[in-house]
Amino acid sequence: MELVKARGGKKWNHFLERCPYAHPTQTLEFAKLLKSVGHKPIFLALENDGIRKGQILIFEQSFQGSRLIEELSRHWVSYSPPAIKKIKNSETYELFIKGIKNLARNDEIDYVVIWGYPLHNPYELMTKNGFVPIERENVVVSLDGSLQDIKNKLGRDIKRNIKKGLNYGLEIEEAETWNDVTEFLHIYSSKMARFRIRSKSKRFFRILFKEIIKKNKGKMVIAKKDEETIAGNVVIFCKDYALSLIECTKDSCYKYCPQHVIKWFLIKKMKSLGIRYFDLNFIWGPQGDQKNLNIRNFKKRWGKTIKFHEFCCYVEKEKDIETNIIEKEKITKILKQSPAGSLSDIASKCNLSSEEAKKALRELWALGVLPGQPKVDKKIPYLLEQNKDIWEIARETNRAPRYILRFKYYLKNININVGD
Repeated sequence: MELVKARGGKKWNHFLERCPYAHPTQTLEFAKLLKSVGHKPIFLALENDGIRKGQILIFEQSFQGSRLIEELSRHWVSYSPPAIKKIKNSETYELFIKGIKNLARNDEIDYVVIWGYPLHNPYELMTKNGFVPIERENVVVSLDGSLQDIKNKLGRDIKRNIKKGLNYGLEIEEAETWNDVTEFLHIYSSKMARFRIRSKSKRFFRILFKEIIKKNKGKMVIAKKDEETIAGNVVIFCKDYALSLIECTKDSCYKYCPQHVIKWFLIKKMKSLGIRYFDLNFIWGPQGDQKNLNIRNFKKRWGKTIKFHEFCCYVEKEKDIETNIIEKEKITKILKQSPAGSLSDIASKCNLSSEEAKKALRELWALGVLPGQPKVDKKIPYLLEQNKDIWEIARETNRAPRYILRFKYYLKNININVGD
């Protein structure tokens, strides 16, 4: 069997529909959605004499920042595990994982991230093959049984607030026109700006409308009060699994409980479509502040909290290259004079090979002293040396755990003690 780069045509979704653990983030439409925000989709298929045995959708990404930081941080991310017909065949699964690592090395990718999810979390197979697990949790609503059975399992306050929202006269609708989408986009963009978070572009929402909503690969449901859109929720689905992708409420309208009413509407809609699991998703941003805690507690009252893992593995071939302090000082001086420089510029000006320049730059980055690097990065090596927990550092620095693990990997390479 061989892992090869495939084309993302109709065959892709057709194969996915025949796999037992088909996830919405493995669909062709999701690939188009993330491509709109600069993530390059890569379609990989495991084949035996031309017969497909499994596939995975991976995105090539890099950390946002200067051109140089983006060049140094190329990595692959898949938001769910490989789709394999015979999931219990561990030999096939191992061939898949090893093939991904080999392809990544050949493409000079730094590291690979593959997410598990609540229904399928291949912990033993991933850790056995060198992946480091980061614990996550999502809240999943089981849609088995009657609607009354589902409602009986909801928290008392959830049922009370659904009724409260309806008594306020909220109208719940599926977004069917581009105008409906733009009304939600306005709320979403304002919310992201207030939290100083980069919002998804209008192009992203156009692709969402064209590829997800119009093709019935998901839904956008909006709540209106006195004919004004005040909240919305975007859900994508594949086979019997639905995933909440984006939800947002106008700041002045929480008192109307729109998300309670929207979620109950979605539960009824998903059930009518034959979907068995509604994943409310985790909370973006591991800050651990009171607002995020409130959102997490709100979600937990809807369904079952299930732990799973995000798996990270550094795959780049280690080269026997020594760097010295003089080279690093020279690189630092050049970057202070010309912060927009590229990797090839640095290598040329310092009379270094590309590999020598890359290693020296990554060491500077891991120490948090690379010119142009965000100030918060300087905290990370210090906190790692204190042997603090990854999630504790994530909350303190507002950086994703996999970002912090990358620091840990490179610090270990320069013999700095940052624990196991």
